[in-house]
Order: sequence, then structure tokens, then C-alpha cells
Amino acid sequence: MQAANSLSATTMDLFQLYHPAVPADIGRLGVSERQVTLDVASDDLAAAGDSLAKTGAVWARVRGSAFASDGAGIAAELDASLAAQAEALAAQDSAALSDQARAGLEIVDQLARLYR
Repeated sequence: MQAANSLSATTMDLFQLYHPAVPADIGRLGVSERQVTLDVASDDLAAAGDSLAKTGAVWARVRGSAFASDGAGIAAELDASLAAQAEALAAQDSAALSDQARAGLEIVDQLARLYR
């Protein structure tokens, strides 16, 4: 699963070259959220924290375009999920962190539909 997620990250870099309708950063959000779940599954909360920080950085870059695409509600859901993930990480609650990262993946799927 780790290899597949790493390949997905590289694929997003390639997609960006072709200026797809769905911003490559939306795909990167999915990659980052999956990485959080993989890190938690391998019991590496430090890595999960790094992955969550990357997710936040990507979200900061693409958040404005979600609003521009009439995605204010979905953006608010992702904001809430990322905040819940940060709280779970701070509490060292692996189960909650994994659950929230999976919820974040669902929200990223909703975001992707805004651009189609």
C-alpha cells in the first residue's frame, strides 16, 4: 500500500504538467490523507504528524480554489476534519486519527467532484 501511495504522489506531479480540470493538489490531498492512515497503521505517529503537516500545507494552497468552485461547505468539512486529526494526534489517539483521516479522504473525493 505504501508503494502504491508513493506512486500516486509521483503521478500527481505528472498530472500537473497537463493542467487537469481537477487541480493536482486535490489529488495530493488524497495522497497525504492516505499517508496519514498508513503511518498510523505502522504505529508511527511522528510520521503521521509529518504527513498531516503536509496535508495542511497542500490544503492551504488549494483551499481558495475550492471556495471559487462553490465548495465552501465542503471546505469547512475538510477544515473540521483536519482540526480533528490534529487533536487526535495531540492526544496520541491512533484510532481517532485514522478515522478522521479516512473521513478526510471522503471529503477530498467530494472536493474533486467540484471541478468536474
